[in-house]
Amino acid sequence: MIVHELAEFGDVIVGLLGELRRTPLLATAMEEHFIASRRAAVTSVFERARDRGELTRRLVDYVIMPLGIPAHPAREPDSGAR
Repeated sequence: MIVHELAEFGDVIVGLLGELRRTPLLATAMEEHFIASRRAAVTSVFERARDRGELTRRLVDYVIMPLGIPAHPAREPDSGAR
């Protein structure tokens, strides 16, 4: 039963992907209302892991950098005060 449901879901995804290629307005809406928020959530998870030093070099090279997340946390500018 679950295999049948997954197969139907796969057909929906294939159809959606095809329609996204043919319909720029749909692609833009999908990016703005669905993909962008999920990308931001995933980016946040990886940034926190990076800041805690939990990422391996391989993960940084193959996942973090392609997402556009800096490999090292941004440093605060030095105010010169001591």
